[in-house]
Amino acid sequence: SFAGAIAAVKAGLGFTVLPREMVAQELITYSGARGWPRLKQAEICLLAKNEQEPVIATLISFISERILMVKHT
Repeated sequence: SFAGAIAAVKAGLGFTVLPREMVAQELITYSGARGWPRLKQAEICLLAKNEQEPVIATLISFISERILMVKHT
């Protein structure tokens, strides 16, 4: 999960790839620094069952809209 990945990074247990807009101020970015490669592109996948509860369908719509908003900014 996103929260789990951020908790692990904050605890010094690993690294993660995030859209620049989602990097918390207290985290350090290494893109293109210290020998780390610049990431040109990343894919975001949303996996869901064909039939969802209304609340899940709403969440899927919200996430999809936010991804498109960031992509076109």
